Amino acid sequence: MNSILFLILRRLRAPLILIIVSFSVATMGLTLMPGEDPNGNRWYMSIFQAFYVISYTATTIGYGEVPYAFSQAQRLWTTFSIYFTVIPWFYAVGKIIALIQDTSLR
Repeated sequence: MNSILFLILRRLRAPLILIIVSFSVATMGLTLMPGEDPNGNRWYMSIFQAFYVISYTATTIGYGEVPYAFSQAQRLWTTFSIYFTVIPWFYAVGKIIALIQDTSLR
């Protein structure tokens, strides 16, 4: 059983690394983009807030702009992040389907 799990994880290594890297880049980029609170003060998202936004944006194309309305820079980065994080997901799903169809793995 351990050898099968090891084989599956070895074949999914590249997709998993790409997903982690794309989420990390998208999260760090969003923390660096300045926003504006309702009082007009400049604010930056925490890493947790940025990861939360990227997580629901990459998986469901978003629920809204949290905690304040996004600046144009944040909207542009979020748009880039949508495409940047969806591509590794498609790659991973394709690799999983290929693993399921692999007769030697069964």
